[in-house]
Amino acid sequence: MASRSLIVALSIILLALSLAYLLHLKRSEVHVYLYRFNATLMNNGTSPMPLRELTILRIFPNTTSQFSRIQYICYSVNGRIYYEYLLQRDRDGNVVVNLTRAPTLLYPNSTFNVQLTMEIRVAPLKLEPEINVGHSGGLSDVPRDLKEVYCTSTPLWNVEDFHVKSLAYKLLNDSNALQTVLSFAKWIDFNVRYPKKLDRHLVWYPNQTYLELEGDCDDRANLLITLCRCVGIPSYLQYGVIYEPGVIKRTSYSKNFYRTSRSMGWHGWAMVYVPPWGWLPVDLTYFEGASKVEVEGSIYVRCEDPLMHITGALVAREPIIIAGNITVTDYMASNRSLLELLAKYEAYLVENEELSVKA
Repeated sequence: MASRSLIVALSIILLALSLAYLLHLKRSEVHVYLYRFNATLMNNGTSPMPLRELTILRIFPNTTSQFSRIQYICYSVNGRIYYEYLLQRDRDGNVVVNLTRAPTLLYPNSTFNVQLTMEIRVAPLKLEPEINVGHSGGLSDVPRDLKEVYCTSTPLWNVEDFHVKSLAYKLLNDSNALQTVLSFAKWIDFNVRYPKKLDRHLVWYPNQTYLELEGDCDDRANLLITLCRCVGIPSYLQYGVIYEPGVIKRTSYSKNFYRTSRSMGWHGWAMVYVPPWGWLPVDLTYFEGASKVEVEGSIYVRCEDPLMHITGALVAREPIIIAGNITVTDYMASNRSLLELLAKYEAYLVENEELSVKA
């Protein structure tokens, strides 16, 4: 009961802050979207399938620059519809929906369907106007409590990996945290090529990105996060949705999992703590001043000024919808576990999602 009360209290505080911020902005600066999600899971096998995390639904949060509201949730098993749910927090601190009436097992020849509609009001994140290397603090200025939480080694961000750790200390400037972060970003710009085919793999760990010297948005962000954590700079992954009107993306993660995204694209970037400014976004693919450079048949994303990874980050200049944070969990392992679960029970998961501007 106490934990539920805490969630309610925190939600009310964030709601008040986000509404206060959005009310002070000009109407043209606030963008209002509708997000619709429909997922159908079919068990075509011969054994009951455990639903596990499939009964937990991730939703868009309230932040200081974003207000989100659930308009509609329903879910059904073989056509029998339920509406009951609870809001909870996952291990990363994100608010999620627990579909409380959903079964623990999906029996053979059964279908589980989930539908969600949300309204999101969002404005670009406001950064401090004077962010430059000359004003940066050093690593000794980073609060110890943040290091204890956001610099630890995890299955996703292994700070003991020899190659990644050696690179981090080679580029380290312990008297200037911002310079260190920008050195990491520049190294990734010039050494990690951007994949020509985005469906070449579902997930890569930072050490794989380092060894293969290839990665998309969250691959590159996770490598940067690992480099930061190696030297004691707090960092985590943030992800969100970009409005792309008219674009339809059909993705096949395996023969058992298909997703269609309309007018939207998913994106990931690093959040890094740099004194004295605090948490700053570091975007390694979509940022102002970015250009794709072809070198010997490979594509690299580079810029003239590495600071543009921060000041020109997409989340700081466009109304990107923040979807959540990854601070401790291994979402890559969860993705692989889902694919293995679907294959084992001969189940098929079909997701359809769409983002539109609310009239």
